[in-house]
Parts: sequence; C-alpha cells; structure tokens
Amino acid sequence: MPVFRRAANIVAIAEKEEILMQTTPLSENDFTLPEEKALWRTRETVGENISAALANQQYAAAFTEALTLLPPLTAFFETVTVNCDEPSVRLNRLRSLQMTRECLGQLGNLALISEDVTKP
Repeated sequence: MPVFRRAANIVAIAEKEEILMQTTPLSENDFTLPEEKALWRTRETVGENISAALANQQYAAAFTEALTLLPPLTAFFETVTVNCDEPSVRLNRLRSLQMTRECLGQLGNLALISEDVTKP
C-alpha cells in the first residue's frame, strides 16, 4: 500500500540520518493541523485493537483494523508538510509517522506488500 510505504520510507530516512530516535517524545501540543491530531487519535485506538486481535489470533480482524488508518494517513499526507521549517513540529511529525509504522509493524512490514498480487 503506497501510503504505508511512504510513511515507512520517510521514517527510515530520518532514522538513518539520526534525526529521529525511538526515544524521541511525541507532543500532542506540537500538532498544528487537525489531520495530525486525527492520525494520532486513530492510531492510538487502532494499535490497541490490532494488539488485541493478534492476541486472540484474529488475523483478518487485525488487518481490517489496520485499514482504518488509511483515510487519516492519506489525509495527513495530503495536508501536512512533514519536513516543515519548524524543527519541533517537524520532529513531532516524524515521530508520529514512526509510531504509525510501529503500530502497523505488529502485522509485519506492510511496505513489502505489493499492490499487484500477480507479481512475485
């Protein structure tokens, strides 16, 4: 899924350049746009629901739950400039994407899933 892959790629670059660490705090106060807050709120719920579904071996439910992140993540990328000029806001946006990747990472590396299932 391109939007999940995009989030993972942005985070990977920031981690490689040591701009972003796992310990970087996320500050709700640094969210400046409604799409940032919507992604954060949705991710919190989705993460818990995915964990619960996986614990109960309800794999289809876990993947279905992950898909509920698609609209807020798409809206985030349509509206939010991740690499903005304000360092604290930029770092907060990167951390938000990192947490989104971690949330979805419970299911595996979704960036590796091809849209065309006929390709090897």
